[in-house]
Amino acid sequence: MDGASNGEISSLNATYTPSSSLGGDGHSHPGVWCSPSVTSPVDCNTRSKANWVYPSTGVDFNAISGDLCSMKKTAFLANSSTAPLAGQSNACTQTPNTRTNAYLPQRSTSGTYSLSKGYLIELNTNGTYNLSYVNGETDTHTPYTSALTLQSVATNISIPTSGVIFAEDNVWVRTNPTFHGRVTIAAGRLAQSSIDAEIVIADDLLYSTKNGADSIGLVAEDSVTIAPYAPPSSGSFNFEIDAAAVAQSGDVYYPNVYRSSSNNCTRGWVNSNQTFTFYGSVATRQIWTWTWLDGNNPCGDAAHDIQTAIFPALNIILLSTTIMHSSRRLRASPLPVI
Repeated sequence: MDGASNGEISSLNATYTPSSSLGGDGHSHPGVWCSPSVTSPVDCNTRSKANWVYPSTGVDFNAISGDLCSMKKTAFLANSSTAPLAGQSNACTQTPNTRTNAYLPQRSTSGTYSLSKGYLIELNTNGTYNLSYVNGETDTHTPYTSALTLQSVATNISIPTSGVIFAEDNVWVRTNPTFHGRVTIAAGRLAQSSIDAEIVIADDLLYSTKNGADSIGLVAEDSVTIAPYAPPSSGSFNFEIDAAAVAQSGDVYYPNVYRSSSNNCTRGWVNSNQTFTFYGSVATRQIWTWTWLDGNNPCGDAAHDIQTAIFPALNIILLSTTIMHSSRRLRASPLPVI
């Protein structure tokens, strides 16, 4: 735990050997640890470890499949055109073509599934959202308007009273410029057992306030990814994400290479005046990281990986070498999953 935090950090393991790509040195370390070589943005030699707990109790990630199903039913119930489907025994494998403010159908019912197609949801300050089709992605381009091939669908769509938006496909998400309200966005292709949907954070994701009135939950069947084009490509900046991110079978992470150019490392946080702030919680079955190492060096141009992780009033539990999970139970309700 090399970044700053203000919540409990705990691990299922008493000890583990981390991967070299995630800062490991080939030796066993405590379930929660911080390398003595790190002195900024926190000094690992002097930082408080009072809120580090290990070993801790594990959580079954398979239960999230049921929660995604519950969210899908909640989305069906939000509109009269899809409400009858919620009561069917096979409700979770139903794939209607009807789009409502709570349910977004899969983009294609035939052909090859594409990681570069889905929906862009832009959460507005007035508590509504704008919706666009994503018809392609070139993640070496910056910003998201250059990286994504977009087709506008609708603007100022009301957030469902349930607070749940379920997409039967991949979702890209950003705020415009901040979001006021409470929403959970879930992405899953529950009718396809071998194909999982992802959520991609395409730009800053910001609350209008940090007093509990605003919250964003992101629940992906596969991974929740920060796109390489989400932070600015140059200059001084503080890139920020305010959200509770949950990945059922994949990762919550900033990728080490581009999808469209897998031989090249992503930029990372290049200069000391470029910072990343995360305000929320993380739950993932696999990797949770904002930084990658290539040998002993940061991947790509990331000479300075300045990070701040803020976990307000939530526990983050490290379940194994790379698994983290919020201690609060996932549920479908009017409140986001945080």
